[in-house]
Amino acid sequence: MDASIWIVIVLTFIIHYIGTLAMAVRIVGIQTKLWSMSYAIFNIISIFSRMSNTLQAPLLAKIVETDIQQGREIDTLSFRIIIMAASVGTIVGGFSIPTFQRVLARMVRKYYEVHSFTRLFLYGFSPRAWVYVYQCLTWPVKGNWHFLKNFSGISPKILILNMLSSAILTIGVLSCLYAGYLNPDLRATSSSMNGVINGVSTLLALVLVDPYIALLTDEVNVGKRPESDYRRYIVFLLVARLAGTLIAQLMLIPLSYFVLFLAEHIRF
Repeated sequence: MDASIWIVIVLTFIIHYIGTLAMAVRIVGIQTKLWSMSYAIFNIISIFSRMSNTLQAPLLAKIVETDIQQGREIDTLSFRIIIMAASVGTIVGGFSIPTFQRVLARMVRKYYEVHSFTRLFLYGFSPRAWVYVYQCLTWPVKGNWHFLKNFSGISPKILILNMLSSAILTIGVLSCLYAGYLNPDLRATSSSMNGVINGVSTLLALVLVDPYIALLTDEVNVGKRPESDYRRYIVFLLVARLAGTLIAQLMLIPLSYFVLFLAEHIRF
């Protein structure tokens, strides 16, 4: 594998690592009661994920173009390793949630002291801030994994939808570019289908999954449910997200052929 592939692997890891950390934002909102600021600060952090996502597609497209021009065989292994990086990013992100939760809560409260994102950013480079981050380092509480033994109140439909959304998101770009290998004459059309495939993932997440989680969060916030209920759901959603990245390995080829089918039959 050349350097470009390794760059894509790192970018994929970053995308899924930060995407997994997003699960901690609502926990911070519940704890601090500062919802808007929690999301505002996380959105700044997620810029790194968006930049990685923006760079990933053209890098992969260039690799595919070069392979096709030089008559190389389909490099399935590289695609598999990239998907594996998504799984690793999800796992590492899951173990980082307790630490990130504490750090983000501190950042939210610190903003109300300095009233400036610039000052908050500069504070992040101070020795005092790094000492605090070190003090926040912690493993997930062992008891959280016991939540997996209790399925009461858990919606299987939401978990399945979250798993499918994660799987499609993981291979949205990859399947469209892989379709270019299958039919080089339609590689530009196949590549442009990326928005359609990721749109399905976004639809599943934003329309069917997120409203349910938002309702659960509000019920916890107003005292209708204990916070432990939300944390239990987070554990299940994390497992579903990881399962999605693993299922993506099986979906890569079938979805690529589906993309190619759409590219061959699209009409205006």
